[in-house]
Amino acid sequence: MKKIYVLAGALSIALSFTACNKDFLDKAPLDELSDQTFWKNEKDVQMALNACYRKGLFGFWEVLYMDGMADNAYSQFVWDGFQKIGNGTMDAGYVDQNNFFDFKGIRSCNEFLVGIEKVPFADPAKKEAMKAEARFIRAMDYFYKVQFFGDVPLMTKPLALQESNIPKTPKAEVVKFILDELGAIANSLPNKASSSGRVSKVAVLALKARIELYEGKFADAANSASQVMNMGFSLFPNYEAMFWMANKGNSEVIFDRQYKVDGQDNTMWDMGAHLPNSEGGWSSIEPTQSLVDEYECTDGKVAELSPLYNPQNPYVNRDPRMKATILYPGADWRGSLFNSLDKDGADYYNNSDNASETGYNLRKYMDPTAEGDGVWNWGTNAILIRYAEVLLTYAEAKIEQNQIDASVYNAIDAIRQRAGMPAVDRTVYSNQVKLRELIRRERRVELAMEGFRWFDLKRWNQLEKIGNPVYGVREGVVNPDGSVALTGTNRLVEQRIFAPKNYLLPIPQAAIDISQGVLKQNQNY
Repeated sequence: MKKIYVLAGALSIALSFTACNKDFLDKAPLDELSDQTFWKNEKDVQMALNACYRKGLFGFWEVLYMDGMADNAYSQFVWDGFQKIGNGTMDAGYVDQNNFFDFKGIRSCNEFLVGIEKVPFADPAKKEAMKAEARFIRAMDYFYKVQFFGDVPLMTKPLALQESNIPKTPKAEVVKFILDELGAIANSLPNKASSSGRVSKVAVLALKARIELYEGKFADAANSASQVMNMGFSLFPNYEAMFWMANKGNSEVIFDRQYKVDGQDNTMWDMGAHLPNSEGGWSSIEPTQSLVDEYECTDGKVAELSPLYNPQNPYVNRDPRMKATILYPGADWRGSLFNSLDKDGADYYNNSDNASETGYNLRKYMDPTAEGDGVWNWGTNAILIRYAEVLLTYAEAKIEQNQIDASVYNAIDAIRQRAGMPAVDRTVYSNQVKLRELIRRERRVELAMEGFRWFDLKRWNQLEKIGNPVYGVREGVVNPDGSVALTGTNRLVEQRIFAPKNYLLPIPQAAIDISQGVLKQNQNY
């Protein structure tokens, strides 16, 4: 069944690429409305802004798969476009598959910002707010591009065909543009957006804090994050249920990509792609043993230092976020025990192409109320910014400045205690070095499978960790009570390589060819 979906999808992609393979940068497509037939009233403006949201924002595909670029997950199917990035064997052809270098969203925003000026508005403030939304989407799109590629072409207006082959702009200039844009638009937006998924002032400040943290602007990051912390957001009380459809737009969500049931191209079909083989899923992105090992025990100690840790039954007495994020052997799932250790079972790695190679499946976002065909037609939103990230940003920015005070511990404690973990042990984590160790672990487990890990390792100069082999679960049995008895060593799933060039992705070769050599390849690709 999976191969039928893949072949159909590949054919669709191939046909689309044939039709628009010159659209990497700013060449206008032939199948969209022209200025002569559009930009007549506010309804047209809203339609164009909706297109900016659709084309310019990441969705579940990126959120769920990007951890496969790092050590949190293994992407088992090469055609998904992430496996070779994770294992270090990518080239300029493979990167084409995930459209990271696609500029259609930026072009849509640029055209919107020109077109909106042609339409009279009864309320000038509404017009400025809509322009600010498009500028935010463009800024967020550029943020990801400079993270992936470094220097990229910076385009702030629609370009004519003869202008569209432009060289890369230095990353520092693009980052300055992004931060200047976010600073300029914040006050044109409502403090908080409605449940419609629109941009708000708090989303602007939260993204600004993220970028400042990534760029080492720690004082600015702490300041931006603290502004968000004073704007009335709170952590949702149930970590696992926060990601379910019933709790869309909850108190923790700052900005999300909207999905809905029966939404055609706006449906979260990905849920079925990540369910276990025993449920008809594909196990497309699989948590690694490395991620499992990162979770502390319930006493607040790392596994190797905790008396609660049992290597033969390692899934008990662990941080509850592990159970909420990962389907591991013996986990209670939909009223039965998940069992990837049974050599005769559907979820044993060697029994099906769609069984998890690591023995672990994704649980985060996998809503237990979805069933049957509904898993391919689900309406959970992709959370792109949430309040817990802001608290982690604030704490890390303060730690990196060695400004360690009660507010740092309080921010981390709020996240840990929401999950059911004890407060930070101030006697153990009493200095910058130890707190840096803690905050990096907290980011990994709190934000696991949300697409942050590759970026974090990169900015910490630890991306070489993606060159470590990927391991999965050990052999063993699942007992009727859900406990496990493991034996032997962890199964080797994938050997990986790493080279310093991997700190940037290669520019897609097709984009270089179309530019007639104006675009230059990143070093050593």
